[in-house]
Amino acid sequence: MLLLSRSALHLPALWWYLFLSADAQEVATFTVQYRVFEEVPPGTVIGTLAEHFEGGESGEAADAFQLMETPGRFPLHVGSGDGALSTAGRVDREQLCRHSDPCWVSFDVLAARNLALIHVEVQVLDINDNAPRFPTPELELEMSESASLRTRIPLDRALDADAGPNARCSYALSPSEHFALEVVSSSDGTSHAELVVVKEVDRELHSSFDLVLTATDHGEPPKSGTALIKVIVLDSNDNSPVFAESSLTVEVREDALPGTLLVTVTATDPDQGPNGEIEYSLSKHAPPEVLSTFGIDALTGSIILQHPLDYEETQAYELDVQARDLGANPIPAHCKILVKVLDVNDNAPDVHVTWAARVPVLSEALPKDSFVALGTSTSG
Repeated sequence: MLLLSRSALHLPALWWYLFLSADAQEVATFTVQYRVFEEVPPGTVIGTLAEHFEGGESGEAADAFQLMETPGRFPLHVGSGDGALSTAGRVDREQLCRHSDPCWVSFDVLAARNLALIHVEVQVLDINDNAPRFPTPELELEMSESASLRTRIPLDRALDADAGPNARCSYALSPSEHFALEVVSSSDGTSHAELVVVKEVDRELHSSFDLVLTATDHGEPPKSGTALIKVIVLDSNDNSPVFAESSLTVEVREDALPGTLLVTVTATDPDQGPNGEIEYSLSKHAPPEVLSTFGIDALTGSIILQHPLDYEETQAYELDVQARDLGANPIPAHCKILVKVLDVNDNAPDVHVTWAARVPVLSEALPKDSFVALGTSTSG
């Protein structure tokens, strides 16, 4: 008789065990964890599963350990005799987990001789193999010569593909008597630099300034990246718009439809006439995926979703909204908006069956309690 025995595990997958028996035998299940640094040489041993059974390393029975399903892009080899787990190619944490920290890779191995299912979790540790990079190597800013002292201009945030301290950046500005640099921390734990006017500028003396912004990560040894900031000095306009809030965080479900209103930003300008009329826009330095996904009403400041979202692809977007008056040589105001994408259950389970034999043919002479097949169901 073909029976189905179910064992509920604290795992991301639901496992079903098939046996030819009138009373199916219980299958032992347990979890083991290992750690391995990224970029280790191929063939590096992560751990040996045979050590978790009585008798230690057996190594005598072929097919004693069987990998149920290849764990995505993680290059893995499982020794069939002793269950030795080793890397089978390049291990790149950034490809495996992007900005997720910690980075875990999980898979399941069947110990056929011991009738055990082992859930293996491997933490891939980061090394400082990436330098910070700015979205654009050169940033052009405009400011009026009448800009008041302590005027602040948000700068692009440097991005580092690493994780933890290897991704946290400090910022520094090349020496300047007119400008200083201040780092602002956001509510989500990230930070960005702002250019601050510390001495009045005179366009007749200096029509532009060339500054170098450097981002240095906290890895060992540290790596750094630079961007050239070109400040162009313009004439005129007494007042610039001021946002009600300089930064906002908005949450939106990934199944939100294009056309959904996300938030409306508001800025005010005390000037009269065109000098007090405000026009809203997204920064022209924003990445293409931001400009294609979001739009803004130039008159009302309403930010609209233009393109479907996918939590599995991108979990957050950062928008730099600008407000300019319609006077001559306007000084733009800036508002940082962090859009967090909320996950919804939009992925159907994936069913996978692994047969004990290469060809799924059953013999009527098969002994009692023989292992036939293993079925898995996973949901992304």
